[in-house]
Amino acid sequence: MNHSSALNKFLEPDFSFLQSSALCTYPHSVESGSRWDTYGSSSGWGSNLWFSALGEYVERKHFYLEVLPDFCARLGEVLRAAEVVDLVNAFVQTSTHATRFRIMDAMFSMTAVCRMEDYSACHIPTALLSLTPTVQTMGDEFYPVRDTCGCSAHTTVQAAIYGAIKESMERQFLLRFWLTRKFNVNVGESEALALTQGCSEGHLYRQLSQCGDLQILDISDPDFPGTCFFLCYGSSVGVNGVYYCAGMSYAESRSEALRKSLVELWQTYRFMYSFNANRRSLSELKDPYLVHFFNCNKYETFEAIQGFASRDYVPDSGRLNVGGLIDSMRSNALGGYIYLRQIGFGVEKKFVCKFTAPRIFLHMNNAMGSNLKNDYSSRFWNEVDKNQLNNMVPFP
Repeated sequence: MNHSSALNKFLEPDFSFLQSSALCTYPHSVESGSRWDTYGSSSGWGSNLWFSALGEYVERKHFYLEVLPDFCARLGEVLRAAEVVDLVNAFVQTSTHATRFRIMDAMFSMTAVCRMEDYSACHIPTALLSLTPTVQTMGDEFYPVRDTCGCSAHTTVQAAIYGAIKESMERQFLLRFWLTRKFNVNVGESEALALTQGCSEGHLYRQLSQCGDLQILDISDPDFPGTCFFLCYGSSVGVNGVYYCAGMSYAESRSEALRKSLVELWQTYRFMYSFNANRRSLSELKDPYLVHFFNCNKYETFEAIQGFASRDYVPDSGRLNVGGLIDSMRSNALGGYIYLRQIGFGVEKKFVCKFTAPRIFLHMNNAMGSNLKNDYSSRFWNEVDKNQLNNMVPFP
């Protein structure tokens, strides 16, 4: 028996659907999934669609079903003193009623990771990694709200780590933007057309602009390299049942950030249109973030974001890559942990990674069970609009 082939079959989804567009100017979509209710999807042009959807499927399947604890221990038995303080400070906020003493004395299920600071091996609570509650552990009580923030799957170790850290920081920039109601620059139509000139995304930009209003906001953090764009769509008449939609990307250049955020917005727009056209009910959605996003499907959501203000901004001149991003994390003393596993063997092997750090926002739901006060948010806490704290960011 070829054990490698048998194991690699677990990488394959139970189904994959190609949902092609009738017009070449619109992206095609692929959705992959399994009987375990784990799904991956992707939109765009070309054969890479299949690989992107498969990667997201492998990522979701692993972090929902396959993250295992190694043993149980107290925080102080496996981590350095400063790390224990960081995690206790986070868990006091993410839990509704836990005290510091109770967290310090609790037995957590622990999973092996490495420190970003020096790549040394250690263990952290499994609850920070697994998207599914674990059995007989206190971690789920102290950290009940979790999401896919900081998760990645790729064919190489470097790409998996880069994807995980980049996505995690993208979400940090989003929450900074949402909580402060401030952005850097509102990108105008002429620049948007220049950034998408000669590529398929340029056609998509023009088509979306004809259906409603588009606002492209630069929400990059000056202490980190690269560009992060938040793309916001609004329609007062609800074309195709969509009154509000959003896309976002953190990338090496302004052109790449805009192109990727356009495709991400379209992927969500298309899902909302299909959901509404088939008269489906919100009760069918299992993802609470999606439910919240559909509840925000109002033109008023777009108008509220239009009321945000710009700030003075001097962009970071560094190059966005895995080394530059890790250097920026270290120079800003944000630390964190890297979980990395190989799945499958041979040419079909994948690497799954999650980056998590108690000194930044642990997840994206700022309105529930979030460590809002952390080292990252301390740099802009005096700018936070307190009305935003209990108002979850409208992003899927």
